[in-house]
Amino acid sequence: MNELRAVIQDNTAGSPTVPGLKWTHLSVAEIVRELFQRGIKVANEVVSRLLGEMGFKTRQQVKSKTKAPSRDRDEQFEKIEKSIEDYKNTGDPVFSIDSKRKESLGEVHRSGDVIANQAAEVLDHDLPAYSDGEVTPHGIYDVQENTGHVTVTTGSDTGEFAVASFQRYWEEVGSVQHASAKRILLLCDCGGSNSYRSNTLKHHLQELSNELGLPIQVAHYPVHCSKYNPIERREFSHVERAFSGRIFSTASDVAEAAESTSTQTGLNVTTAELPEFQPVRKSGKRVPKPPNVEYDKDLPDYNYTFNPQ
Repeated sequence: MNELRAVIQDNTAGSPTVPGLKWTHLSVAEIVRELFQRGIKVANEVVSRLLGEMGFKTRQQVKSKTKAPSRDRDEQFEKIEKSIEDYKNTGDPVFSIDSKRKESLGEVHRSGDVIANQAAEVLDHDLPAYSDGEVTPHGIYDVQENTGHVTVTTGSDTGEFAVASFQRYWEEVGSVQHASAKRILLLCDCGGSNSYRSNTLKHHLQELSNELGLPIQVAHYPVHCSKYNPIERREFSHVERAFSGRIFSTASDVAEAAESTSTQTGLNVTTAELPEFQPVRKSGKRVPKPPNVEYDKDLPDYNYTFNPQ
């Protein structure tokens, strides 16, 4: 053990940004060779066990730090938890929504393993110009029912698309599962197509509320906290596994792969396809705020409700 500690100490570096972190660039096999050169013969398994006893094991970097503190972070998380609990008590649905990263079409490389009878040969460079287009997947996760939905389009990820995705889902799936719903809660992050600054998103949500005749409450996770949105770990992580190592030729291929997603805890995913959505031109970006939005008195940026007019 002492010789092993010496080898580790001689080949260990620290981190100037993470107090207490120690790491070595040596692999277990290289440590075994280093010990052999010092006159000690030991098996790889023994070294692995001793390293574990010393607190050393294979680790990955953890994305847990934020570049800047999130404004009203704790207060907003408390509001979100209270809203979810309130909706659960009344039997009204809670949906977590977000857009997944775009998927490239064509013979471009996609990371991940897949069981196959031979290797799939793809282009040797992953340049965007080599792809045959992109598909934008938008996800919806039903927090109470543990069901997911993915809507795909070859157009842009816009606020209009996000609302159209939810509307299509509600008409075909959500309204059936929640036939007695009196209101809807949407959880989303602060950027992208569901940005809390997007008047386009708010405009279309107000139209949807009018059409459904239901109040729609929106709660945004604070800036830099999108990873806490339930859809990220409860749906997208599993959809990503279903996409692993696949080649997509069309948007339908992406939808088919998403629909194959399932878990042992019962998650099932439905899918839909929508036509292209184009971003609003600069001359048309000044969409006024809907006049009858009910904003939260404490955190109005993150929380607001659309009441049917």
